[in-house]
Amino acid sequence: MNSEIWAISENNTSVVEAALSLANDEGKQLKLLKTMITFVDYYLFLYEISRKKNESELQILAQEVATGKAIAKVLEIVNLEKKKL
Repeated sequence: MNSEIWAISENNTSVVEAALSLANDEGKQLKLLKTMITFVDYYLFLYEISRKKNESELQILAQEVATGKAIAKVLEIVNLEKKKL
C-alpha cells in the first residue's frame, strides 16, 4: 500500500507510524521508538514556546495596565489641580 494512502486511511495505527512510514519511504530508515521520541520532543518544544509566548504576553499586558493606571492617576491629579485654580 502506498504510504501516503495508508497515512490518511481510517485503519492506520497512529500519526507517529504514519510519519515514520512517510519518512522511511523517503529513504531515511528511522526506527519507530526514535521517531516517537522525536515527535514528542518536537511537540514539547512547541508547547514550551507557546507557554513562554503567553507568559511574555501576560507580562506586556500587566505593564500596559500599570502604565494605564499611572496615566489615569496623573490625569486625576491634573484635573484636581485645575479645579483648584
